[in-house]
Amino acid sequence: MAGRLSLLGAGRQKPIPWWLAGGIPSSACVVAYQAKGAASLAASYVNLANPGTYNLLVLSAPSWNATDGWIFDGTTGLNTGINASGKIDWSFSLRYSNASQVASGDGLIFGAKDAYAWFGYAASYAGTLYRRYYYGWGASIIENWKVSGIAGLAGSQRYFDGVNLQITGNNGDARAGGEIYVGKASGSDSKPAASYIQALSIYNIKLSDSQMSALNTAMSAL
Repeated sequence: MAGRLSLLGAGRQKPIPWWLAGGIPSSACVVAYQAKGAASLAASYVNLANPGTYNLLVLSAPSWNATDGWIFDGTTGLNTGINASGKIDWSFSLRYSNASQVASGDGLIFGAKDAYAWFGYAASYAGTLYRRYYYGWGASIIENWKVSGIAGLAGSQRYFDGVNLQITGNNGDARAGGEIYVGKASGSDSKPAASYIQALSIYNIKLSDSQMSALNTAMSAL
């Protein structure tokens, strides 16, 4: 009986972690953080894809619970420690909710100033709130602010809830400087937005449509 159990155990495959959904190679995932369902706030800072590298640094600690994840109040923020300079061909996927609408100026959920990609701006223009995706120095602006969802970027391609938005915009060259922040960025021109963030992953390759779709499905199921 013991031998049979051993054989059965040997035949089982380990489940694929959500950050490698769709056949994403493990070597491509630089960081994966999961605040939703984490054992504690401290545990949520650990880089699950590569523990011990790029564990989140605390600028001002958000609140946390296992259901909503990190709860940013507009002043709190975290730092991945990843320098964003020159990383315009990377990819990210971010699950968030309860994002506030900033009536004027910029409300940051995730990103690095003028360097890699910012998502989470709600800029008021002619009375309309917008989402803004950055790629390098250029921005694409999309009408209708989304309070919750899964935002992504793969190279210059923008995604929301797994759908490629097929936007062609002002995509400038990446600029030097800036680390990738969550919930807040440094600098006097930054106005962080209050939001909840459940999970985030960043990759050093441009993911395909099918990989971004699979990643969206996996993150939705958390």
